[in-house]
Amino acid sequence: MLVRFSVRGCLSFSDTVTLRLVPSDHRRIKGTRYESCFSAVSEYKIMRSLLVFGPSGAGKTNLLIALQFLLDTILEGWTPALLPSGNGPVSFAISLYDETSARSYDYSLSYTAEGIEEESLSLGGAVLYAYSRGVLEWHGPGDAPRVSSSEDILAQTAAFLPESEGLRRMAAAVHIVRERDMTVWQQMPMRLSEVEWKYWQSEERDILFLLQLIDPSICRISYTGDGDTAEVLLWRRDESRPCRLSDEAAGLRKMAALAAGLAQMRQGSTVIIDDLDAYWMTPVLQHLIRDFVHQKENRGQLLGVTHDLLLLDNDLFHPEQLWITRRGPQGRTQMWPISAYHLRSERRRLYDAYIKGEFNTYPFQEAVR
Repeated sequence: MLVRFSVRGCLSFSDTVTLRLVPSDHRRIKGTRYESCFSAVSEYKIMRSLLVFGPSGAGKTNLLIALQFLLDTILEGWTPALLPSGNGPVSFAISLYDETSARSYDYSLSYTAEGIEEESLSLGGAVLYAYSRGVLEWHGPGDAPRVSSSEDILAQTAAFLPESEGLRRMAAAVHIVRERDMTVWQQMPMRLSEVEWKYWQSEERDILFLLQLIDPSICRISYTGDGDTAEVLLWRRDESRPCRLSDEAAGLRKMAALAAGLAQMRQGSTVIIDDLDAYWMTPVLQHLIRDFVHQKENRGQLLGVTHDLLLLDNDLFHPEQLWITRRGPQGRTQMWPISAYHLRSERRRLYDAYIKGEFNTYPFQEAVR
């Protein structure tokens, strides 16, 4: 599960921006109406959902681009694809919680166009290695390996540090869905591979629930195929013949394309969706969050980037789950949770406050330049 992500020095992030998925005060969650919004694990209470709001051009999608870059770096190795936007280095930090070991992986990376400047990896608070400008502090087995700044230290030490495989496993469990991905998926024939077919069958209860959010008349899923691939058929109440999923409306096909990933989320993965509101109306999204994501059976997370102000709902979400994005001075992206405004617990109609500009003021001291 994603606990924290920070970025600085690339795209629109001249200053450090940190997205936090743990509450600032754990004691204020238990026994409140927000308890179902968090997964209670041994070390943290981690948010089951988080939404990022803001106008177009504020930097919401840039946040996903930066996060995807860091995940790709962990999984495939570093390349200077995101160059510094200023004179300083590009810096990232991420914290991922492993429910199996009940420990968190903390990874940080800082680089310039010339190579890696600093990098570190910790597990459960214990430093495994820390690299800084040519010097490697090594706490893994054996002697410190020789490393170069031209490649990330994580990749260079993988053969000597078995714990790094756990970090890669956690990174692989974070899935980012961009709107362009959905456009491609919806244009493809809605056929399942043999592996996907078996997964749909094993998770059919959750997948059917998700499809019913779009069309409550759907009562059953069946499949027709040749053994290697299968086409999905949807049955509706009071109809004697099924409809092919490929013939359905875009909103239902989008839910179908995401259904397997959302079902997998319940097993502990993190799903992040750009333009969450692109095809689904507010009641569908509210139902999805309340009755599928904010349930104790859900061990994963759903994060969304959205323009749907009606989701600024102080009943459905804890204020620390609702984040505002804007472009500040010199075009710098700034992000903060609405809890920074110390709202009264009975405050309602937060969307109205947003429209009136009450959340436009940056609630922290501006960086001095």
